[in-house]
Amino acid sequence: MIANKIQQIPVVGEDRQVVGLHLWDQIATPFVRPNLMVIMAGGIGTRLRPHTEKCPKPLLPIAGKPMLEHIIERAKQEGFNTFLLAIHYLGQ
Repeated sequence: MIANKIQQIPVVGEDRQVVGLHLWDQIATPFVRPNLMVIMAGGIGTRLRPHTEKCPKPLLPIAGKPMLEHIIERAKQEGFNTFLLAIHYLGQ
């Protein structure tokens, strides 16, 4: 629905008659999750060398923004609002 910008989908019964309508605004409203999301972002990133020699893996750019930003945006779409980052390598 997002990719094709579809805002509504008809619900069709067995007799192929429209019996209802699903609206994007009603489907897409994320459940607000009160719990904390912990993101483990402290690995050395040895498999991604040489990219991770000076830049930690969570900050490597993917499609123009850091990987960590993609992760947080996706989590927000799922209702998470509170994040804790566990960092170590290049944490400064």
